[in-house]
Amino acid sequence: MISKFAQTGEIDLANTVNRAAKDSSLAKISVRHYDQCGAMLHILTVLQKHACSVQEMENIVLAGREACVANISFSGEKWHGHETEISAEISAHELIIDVKH
Repeated sequence: MISKFAQTGEIDLANTVNRAAKDSSLAKISVRHYDQCGAMLHILTVLQKHACSVQEMENIVLAGREACVANISFSGEKWHGHETEISAEISAHELIIDVKH
């Protein structure tokens, strides 16, 4: 497991113990953003402001290295019923391209 991570930067899920099972109750968003300092900070700050606890996250850099897609799963009671407003708050930043929930 350690050598795979050292070589590829990926976690060997086949040999991971105590990993939480997928939880369908978690909220999920995908955020396309420019690959610049501050984009992820903004996304996470907004989620924190609304008491959303990130459970899993990946940030995929797209070809050309100008944009990324952040896929985030999180829990948070304030999200439910306020998805549109929170997504709009995330989208309001100049480094954010699009938010899907």
